[in-house]
Amino acid sequence: MLQALAEFFVLAATAIFAENAVFSRGLGMSRMIRMPVDAVSRTRFCLIVTAMSTACTGIGWWLNRFIREAEYAIFIRPMLYIGLICVLYCAVWLLGRKFWPKFFAGIRGDLAMATFNCAVLGPALLASQSSFTFPKALGFGLGSGIGYLGAVLLVGQVRQRLELCDVPKAFRGFPITLVYIGLLSLALYGLIGHRLPI
Repeated sequence: MLQALAEFFVLAATAIFAENAVFSRGLGMSRMIRMPVDAVSRTRFCLIVTAMSTACTGIGWWLNRFIREAEYAIFIRPMLYIGLICVLYCAVWLLGRKFWPKFFAGIRGDLAMATFNCAVLGPALLASQSSFTFPKALGFGLGSGIGYLGAVLLVGQVRQRLELCDVPKAFRGFPITLVYIGLLSLALYGLIGHRLPI
């Protein structure tokens, strides 16, 4: 039990810092860049991504056990996980409307965009291709969501600060944000020891 807990936390920390969904894989960047400046709505969106990523990775690990040895697994796995995400979305929609209507009213606008985000599908597919145990897969899904939250909050703060700077007209807005994310990704790669392809 203690070893499983240690595996969970090690993979969660790895997914947050070393294998960050945004900075090392580029997952979920399109929505992250267009996200509003309001910190509350960004945090709510990312918490939905974190919950869905954890659930999809955990349930996907169990489903992957049935198709792992099949020769067609590489073709069916993405479709299986997309179907799983659709089922999770419908379950949250129906259960939220029926049992928690006030809570559901607050997340209703962000639910579809957060659930059908590549930051949810990507960690599930990455965990299925690795030989993770269940605690490792669950930790990777949770850590990927928390890492996405950290990246969104970091980029949001930088976007607010860049609006106050004298940025050349050609780089204002979207281009300077991409330059910042690229530099931060390179710094992270250098920090954790990845080598760039030659």
